[in-house]
Amino acid sequence: MGSEGNTAPGYPWQILVLAALFTLQSLYLAFFLTPPGDVPDEVGHYSYVRDIADGKIFPLLGESYMAPDLWGMPEALQRPESRENWIVQHPPLYYVLAAVPLAVGDVFTDSGWFLYRAPRIVSALALGALILVLFRTLVVAGVPMRRAILVAPTIGFVPMVTQLSSGTNNDLMLLLLSALAMLYLVRFVLGQRLSDAYLCALWLGLAGATKMTAWVMMAPVVGLLLFEMRQPLWAWLRHAAGILVVALALPVWWMVRNVIHFGHPMHIAGAGTGGKKVFDYGFLDLIRDEPVFDSFFEHFYGLFGFSGYCINYDLIHLCQGIQMTRLFLFPMTAFTYVMLVLTVVFLVYLGLVAWRSIFAKPASGPALSIREHVGAVTSNRIVGRMLLGAGVLVGAVLATVLLTQSYVRDTATGPVQLWIMAAAPLAGLTAFAAVLLPQEARDRIALYGPVVFLFFGAILLYQIYQGFLYNEWLRGVHGRYLYPVIPPLIVSVAIAFERLRVPTLAYLAIVLVLGLAFYDAFLEQVIPFYISVRV
Repeated sequence: MGSEGNTAPGYPWQILVLAALFTLQSLYLAFFLTPPGDVPDEVGHYSYVRDIADGKIFPLLGESYMAPDLWGMPEALQRPESRENWIVQHPPLYYVLAAVPLAVGDVFTDSGWFLYRAPRIVSALALGALILVLFRTLVVAGVPMRRAILVAPTIGFVPMVTQLSSGTNNDLMLLLLSALAMLYLVRFVLGQRLSDAYLCALWLGLAGATKMTAWVMMAPVVGLLLFEMRQPLWAWLRHAAGILVVALALPVWWMVRNVIHFGHPMHIAGAGTGGKKVFDYGFLDLIRDEPVFDSFFEHFYGLFGFSGYCINYDLIHLCQGIQMTRLFLFPMTAFTYVMLVLTVVFLVYLGLVAWRSIFAKPASGPALSIREHVGAVTSNRIVGRMLLGAGVLVGAVLATVLLTQSYVRDTATGPVQLWIMAAAPLAGLTAFAAVLLPQEARDRIALYGPVVFLFFGAILLYQIYQGFLYNEWLRGVHGRYLYPVIPPLIVSVAIAFERLRVPTLAYLAIVLVLGLAFYDAFLEQVIPFYISVRV
């Protein structure tokens, strides 16, 4: 077996310093700026961590309630009703880790100010580790080190990512574990070391033990491991079974637990209690009448403020439900147009790869993987052209439907955001067709990003549609739900930039624009908002 892609230089001092600076920034925000309760669902996340730190290792949905002393309010001011903690529907891995600093804090102090913020340390550390993992993945995938140093930290310039890294929540841990799975997928595709395949499966399983969202990503990524695995038949079957066991062990354990207690493997809060189903409301009606796609886009970049305002009894007279604000003006405009540039560059690269695929020939030697067997068939030019034509045609039709049928906010960036989102089916289906043809290893890695994103996005949209039919209101459109598939997309775009020989100056310009937008957002919008709702 080859070893390409399994070795890389150590971490240079620049990336270590950048990862440390982002971590310190998140710790500062966690302890001195982000108000308790103003990270998504932090009241529930903290209560789950509090339960585990107090010895209730696996609290049950329906039997676990919000911590009664949230944020140190005097007992006389606490809400009299017991509120069920819906967050305990999540698998427990993150909460077990976050309970460690809380339990240690309990030993040394009874200061509520520190204890309410102690679990946030795990999220801040996760962001620093994420930057290092993304750097390593990019270098292994063939991105020069100086460019990987520029690209990897930009994930921290997404305000929502940094906000989540300053709060108690499982999203940053999920993003880190997904990035680790991507690292070992890249290593396996390039080097065919079985240990990398098993490690990829292990990180996938741990991601699945962190949040059920990861279960949707596991199917395509495990499928890619099996698609790429180059082994004789019986060895392939043996290792395929082993990879499936490693990846699925923890998620299956959680499913079995749900079946035992609730009778359904994916039981969540509110299951079976939704409103009357609207049988005559179609999916096209939903995307035409509701801001599905631009909500995803806007919420991915920045959605601030959740409930801190409403549990601050000095400000509760201002509270009418959950108080939230979206980032807008220069930050959102800058982010939107950077995403447009990245999308166009990737589509150009994808077109070149698709065209080159028509003339590619399968590798010499015996076919020992599903990929090689498929490539032997699709290397026929007629078959290859038909396959690519079908992928492009169907993708273009779906993109056209989204462009012509979707709700668009009446803003300067609204139509641009829709163009970017509509590129997903075109890129995903074209990439799926192209990856079935003979391809170089690094091009296959780049093609896998939009394929995984399309699969994940389709399932997520289906769940949003089903939820709307039962609840008659839009839910589940938070951009953080896309975190499991963000690392594959980052690697895909980075490879596209390398293959097209985009100059380093362009990388630097993109990083500067995102950095300026990030700090403008915090200085002009986020910090003033946080100060106004400070508990």
